[in-house]
Amino acid sequence: MLRASTAALTVGGLLIGLAALVASATAQSGPAIGIDASPAGNTATTLGEADSCIAVSKGDSFQVDVYASNVKDLLAWEAYLFFDKDLLRVAARDVKLFQATPAGSSVFDASESVPDADGRYRIGAADISDPPAPASGSGVLARLTLEALAPGTAKLSIAPVDTDIGTIGPFLRDVQGEVIGDADENGFFDGPFEAAEVRIEGDCPGGGAPAVIETPQATPGGGSGGGGGGSDTTLLIGLGVGAAAVVTVGGLGVYLWSRRRGAPAAAPDSPPDVTT
Repeated sequence: MLRASTAALTVGGLLIGLAALVASATAQSGPAIGIDASPAGNTATTLGEADSCIAVSKGDSFQVDVYASNVKDLLAWEAYLFFDKDLLRVAARDVKLFQATPAGSSVFDASESVPDADGRYRIGAADISDPPAPASGSGVLARLTLEALAPGTAKLSIAPVDTDIGTIGPFLRDVQGEVIGDADENGFFDGPFEAAEVRIEGDCPGGGAPAVIETPQATPGGGSGGGGGGSDTTLLIGLGVGAAAVVTVGGLGVYLWSRRRGAPAAAPDSPPDVTT
């Protein structure tokens, strides 16, 4: 009886452990986006452990990553970085990372120009290759170079916010033009969103010392130039045979429209009217 009871307990424990692993895998299978306060351990297509805080000194230039995980067929995206304009400034950006890895990709940088210090910075990109080369998996959507202006604690967030021009927030669109992770159909990514903070002349929770800041190196396509940042531009792009997409940059950002399969693609010099 004792052996039988022991065996039952062992089997029961294994089943409970297996159920926990399955539940954990299921919980982590959905898409997510967020901010990693320290890019260490990240590459274009791999993510290390996300840091929610970085400690820097006034005058430092440092980098943070905007990332996405568990996405499928990502073709275009947009997000707004909200920050304290008295404490931080956006000095540079590079969006040619995760989306630039598929073979044949051509990444259009739809971000605002830099430097930017108004506390609301639009970043975004779209693959405009024909045929399209969407990205799947996890990786760095954008690497931002920030400058610390004054002592204090600055929150970094990309979650939707109500503003003077309406609600603005992040979206991810797939190769079919559908919004990824938008169950409530409000046009924005539903979450989860991971925020971060910058401690200027202070320590992060736990008493960690200020990070060692390396001077960011120039990246191709980054900086104040780089593919249409800050401009109002309309592009006609292919989504494969018999399909097309229009990416409109400016206003609230990047909008992707997919024509039904089988319809002839419009000529590049005469894009169709699109209501956004």
